[in-house]
Amino acid sequence: MEQLKNMRDLLHWEISNLYYSFHKQLALLATFEEYAHSPGLNFILNNQSRGVLENISRIDRVFEELNEKPLIESSASTVRSLIAEGLDAVELTTSLYVRDASIISAMQSLYHHDIARLIMARVYAHKLSKHEIDRLLTPSLDQINRNDDELCLFIAGEDYAENPAITFSGNGDNNNTAMCRVRKPSSWPQ
Repeated sequence: MEQLKNMRDLLHWEISNLYYSFHKQLALLATFEEYAHSPGLNFILNNQSRGVLENISRIDRVFEELNEKPLIESSASTVRSLIAEGLDAVELTTSLYVRDASIISAMQSLYHHDIARLIMARVYAHKLSKHEIDRLLTPSLDQINRNDDELCLFIAGEDYAENPAITFSGNGDNNNTAMCRVRKPSSWPQ
């Protein structure tokens, strides 16, 4: 690939990395569904797979808006590392409950990576006056934030409260939701 010469090139790079990440997440979610012990977690992972398919569809539309294709050179080494690390943790666990928790950790690591990339892609699109791209990316960011919250609330919920292998330190008021929320700064593009 040529050098990233301008903001548009950087936007293309970010979108290509998201494209790669979303495709890898589909396979990872299917693998984690096989490993998941809790039927509730399995249900969540299955639902999140559908959300990833929607994100892929939106990213495809972003490429159309850019009149570009995904960059083959966009190797997304961070995504590969996060996936490998997550799979290692899942395969090394001996407790079914801890395995479920490691699945959640692995997915949240990927989601946080994607949240950061989506935020920056939206900022670049906004700076380039690519309002349709910004509009297309917003539901993906919202979806990933919901996925992240859902996993956090699941691990903080009743299923794991009674298992001594997993602890959740809340703020004492049983309001675990507040501990799990990802806050959007007011400076983000609307």
